[in-house]
Amino acid sequence: MNLNHMRTLCGKHMKVVGPAQALGYELGFNSQGYGTIFDSPAKSMWGVLFELDETALKALDNYEEYPTVYDRKEIFVKNVFGKTVTATVYFQHNPVHNGLPNQEYLMRVIIGAKENNLPKEWIASLESHIVS
Repeated sequence: MNLNHMRTLCGKHMKVVGPAQALGYELGFNSQGYGTIFDSPAKSMWGVLFELDETALKALDNYEEYPTVYDRKEIFVKNVFGKTVTATVYFQHNPVHNGLPNQEYLMRVIIGAKENNLPKEWIASLESHIVS
């Protein structure tokens, strides 16, 4: 969701749509400290919705090592206008749910959350994982 990182990966082949909430999912960290999503009926998580063309999707597939390390699936998310839309998300096969976040990765996620105006409560929950 970090805009600079996404621009580096996708260039002009992506467009920011805006914040979106995924109901029934939560963020977790794998054994390498990178994020993945987990089904969690009572929880929700925030992210950024992007419009991607095929070139951007291929770049993200390559970066996420799809389908070897991460897989992708379509889920329903609620955009900032309250409309439910379909989004493609990456998730890891058989991840460790309670892994500690990689701090460099976590900072990139926090920067992205702030620059995309995600809810302050969500940003605070991300910041709670910072190890000092």
